[in-house]
Amino acid sequence: MLNSEMTKFYENKVEDDSRNRIIEQRFLEFALQRTVGSDQSWAKQAGRFAALPGRDETDLFGSVDMAYAAHILGVLTELTDGIHANWIETILSFQTEDGWFRAGDRQGHGVEHSTAYALGALQILGAHKPALRKIKSFAEEVDAKPDEKTSPFSMSILDRTHFWRGSHRAGGLASIVGSVRQLG
Repeated sequence: MLNSEMTKFYENKVEDDSRNRIIEQRFLEFALQRTVGSDQSWAKQAGRFAALPGRDETDLFGSVDMAYAAHILGVLTELTDGIHANWIETILSFQTEDGWFRAGDRQGHGVEHSTAYALGALQILGAHKPALRKIKSFAEEVDAKPDEKTSPFSMSILDRTHFWRGSHRAGGLASIVGSVRQLG
């Protein structure tokens, strides 16, 4: 059930057609099921979401997924009402000491994919020169020969034959380079 803050949001969006309103409402209900903590107010949520409903801890993909979805639906600005800085801090909390973002999910998403996905969400949220840690191994390994096992561009046989794994890794690396240039 939507809280009064979200109900008010919908009452003010008279210009939207009914199909888009239904999609937005279903998204908000979906997001509320994945909020972490007792306060389900968007303004106080600060991007704390879990990928699965009913969880007690925020996770990287939950926080990032909601940023992407709200942005795609065009409701991010209205819903967050100036809390982008808090949401950015939530996402940054998943960056480890070595500079990579780690999801810790059961599917075992690689650090390249998780990092690229998180950096994209930071861009969506309007992060300007966020306090990113340098990806320690990335800079040194970029100069390694592609066939060396330590290079981030070397891929296992599984990475090369399993399209999803390979594309997440190769695409993630390219996205990281582009995102870091934009984020500073």
